[in-house]
Amino acid sequence: SDKVTLTSTVASSLHSGALRYTWECISKNLNISDRSRLRISPDSHDLVIKPRVLVGGGTYVFRLTVTDTHGGFGTATYSISINSVPALGQCYASPDSGIALSTVFRLGCTNWEDDNTPLSFSFYARRGAAGDGGQLATGFAPLSSARHMSYYDTILPAAPTSNSSFNGSMDILGEIADAFGATMQDIFTVRVGYPSEPLKITSALREIEETLRNFDVQVAGVLILATSAELSASASNEGNSGNSSSGGGSHHGDNNSSAIVSDLIESVATLSAKASETARDTIETPILLLKEITADA
Repeated sequence: SDKVTLTSTVASSLHSGALRYTWECISKNLNISDRSRLRISPDSHDLVIKPRVLVGGGTYVFRLTVTDTHGGFGTATYSISINSVPALGQCYASPDSGIALSTVFRLGCTNWEDDNTPLSFSFYARRGAAGDGGQLATGFAPLSSARHMSYYDTILPAAPTSNSSFNGSMDILGEIADAFGATMQDIFTVRVGYPSEPLKITSALREIEETLRNFDVQVAGVLILATSAELSASASNEGNSGNSSSGGGSHHGDNNSSAIVSDLIESVATLSAKASETARDTIETPILLLKEITADA
C-alpha cells in the first residue's frame, strides 16, 4: 500500500506564537511512538505513515491535539478504513493435465471473499518451467484479461523445458481483484505435454498473425508461448547434440529468434491490456515481429 498522510489545519488561535501538535492513534491498533512506522515525528504538523504499515481490513482512528503557548487547545479525530485483499479462495485447472494446443483447460477461481464486489479474475502462464522463479511483471505472460467470470477456458502451450519429450509442469497464476483494485494471486500447476507431432514454427507464425488480425489476442498469446517453448527446446537440443538439422518439420530457433519471440510476448501482453479500439491501432507491431521470425524460419 501507499504511504498515508494526515494533514492538519488550524482555523484560528486566540494567541500568537508556536503551536504544539500531538498525534495519537486512539483505536490502539497502531503504535505511533514507534518511529520506524512513520516518515516524520508524531509531533509534526502532519502525520505521515509509511507504506505497508496499516493492515488491510483494519479501521484506524487518529486524534490530533493542537496546543498554543498559553495552554489553549483544540482536538480533531479522523477515521481511516483500510481495504483488504480478496481472501479464503483458491484457483485450479480442470483437467489438471493434458496435451499442448489440444486439451481445453478450464482455469478457475472459487470461494474468494471480499466486501468490495464485483471481483474480477485474470490468468497468466509462467514463461519458464514450473518453479523456476520470476515475478508477475516479467515471469508470466497473460492468458486472459480481467473479467468478472471466475473461470476461463483455453488451450495451453507445452510447459517450457529443454527436453521436448518431457511432459512437464506449468505454473498458472490466477489474479483476483476487488472493486477498488486490491489484488491477491494464487499459483497452481498444470501438466501440459508436448503433442505427438512437433510444432511447425512457420505454420504457427501464420496462425498467430491470423489470430492477431482477427484481434483474438488471448489465443495469439497462447500460440506465441507455444512457439517460444518450441524454439527454446529446439535450441537446447541442438546445443546438446551439435546437430543443426530440423528433423520432424520443426524450426530450430537460434538466440535471435528466441529474443524476437520474447519481444513478441511483451507486445501482445501490451495489446491485451489496452482497450480494443486502441489496440487495433498498434497491432502492426507484433505482426512486424512475426515477419522477422518468419524470415528466419
